[in-house]
Amino acid sequence: MARRKKIDYTALDKNGNKKFCTVTVQFNDLQFVARKLGVNRDGPVQNHLTDLVMQALPDFMPRESGLLISKMSKPYSSKIRISGPYARFLFFGLKKDGTPVNYDNDNPQGTSHWDRRMAASRGASIASQVKSYARRVNKK
Repeated sequence: MARRKKIDYTALDKNGNKKFCTVTVQFNDLQFVARKLGVNRDGPVQNHLTDLVMQALPDFMPRESGLLISKMSKPYSSKIRISGPYARFLFFGLKKDGTPVNYDNDNPQGTSHWDRRMAASRGASIASQVKSYARRVNKK
């Protein structure tokens, strides 16, 4: 929904006399702009970002058998779900009894809070890819 705002404007003419006018400016609301640019929750840019993150995450997740990675899904375009009875414990780095998890596995980069490690390592690259994708999508 667009919002309107009236602005009173005063200017001087050539002779130095004050001239008054009112300008009405119409602004589009943020949800409309986000949807138009494709950056809303279900938009193509958000979907592309989620796909890139899903491709990068496995490199930072602990894996012995690969079962945790196979449990990764995208229920909708702005969410990644990793299901499994032990996924939360591995993510936070604690076993059910509260002792730390030993991440001695087939992936040397695998660690707890793998999303943060992935963002620190590949965040700039992913942001650059999303930016160029958003420009391509919005050229249409």
